[in-house]
Amino acid sequence: MVQRWPVYMPSNLSYRFFGDSRGSAENNRFMINKITALDKGTSVSCQATDDREKLSNMSKTVTLDPYYSPKITTFWIDRRVNPSTHSFNENVRPQIKLRIESNPDPRLELTSTFLKVLLLNYTKDSRGYLATQLPSLKCEESGMFTIQARNG
Repeated sequence: MVQRWPVYMPSNLSYRFFGDSRGSAENNRFMINKITALDKGTSVSCQATDDREKLSNMSKTVTLDPYYSPKITTFWIDRRVNPSTHSFNENVRPQIKLRIESNPDPRLELTSTFLKVLLLNYTKDSRGYLATQLPSLKCEESGMFTIQARNG
């Protein structure tokens, strides 16, 4: 919001934008180029100048917090990196560790030919790695499993 001075009504306001060097100001509008995950935490604010060169108060700051889809970048099952197949003994609960780029944090879902969608609880460490354990399975429950990460 632009502050109006009581003596006169300003005209020909121009705006100066602060914070995001990747954007461009044109016709008193600020256009941000394609927002990416790297823009998270970037702050943008503006200040108006009237035709008498009087400055308004600085606007409230807008902080960018872009949403982006989950992308599993690394996947471990019991310390094997990015396996395409893996065999387990009955009643073993293998540990899975994932590196997922996502904002907000994803939901992890386990599906198979015989299971309904099962949400997996996980912990997240300071480096952004997610760790979870699969449920204990019996031999008759063997088959193809899929783990999906969805935006929460």
